[in-house]
Amino acid sequence: MNGQTKTAAFMMPIVVSHLTTGASVTLDMLVDTSTIYSRIPASILRRIGIEPRDREVVELVHGTWLTNDMGDVHLSLEGLTAPVPCVFGPEQEPPTLGRLVLESLSLKVDEEQRRLVPVIRRWVQHG
Repeated sequence: MNGQTKTAAFMMPIVVSHLTTGASVTLDMLVDTSTIYSRIPASILRRIGIEPRDREVVELVHGTWLTNDMGDVHLSLEGLTAPVPCVFGPEQEPPTLGRLVLESLSLKVDEEQRRLVPVIRRWVQHG
């Protein structure tokens, strides 16, 4: 790449589920390639039984520090499912799908069509 990171943002339905119980909810989530982790309002995660397992501490652009609870969820989209860490987000923010789940599912953003498409990978065998 040329050093610039493009950001894509659009909404799509995502199934969020508990790793062991299968309790789930379908959410319209903002696909935002500028974020690493997916963020879902804490009340929604707790409603399906997700409990925090860790904390994320990040420095914001303007220099303040923010601490968020983290938990693990299954995110399902486009017929694919991946277990991923998720941030317990604030109630006033929309659920956001981050880059980590896209990479886990080998998906990328088609910015013109505002949709997700498979990443074509070519493997070279050394021998």
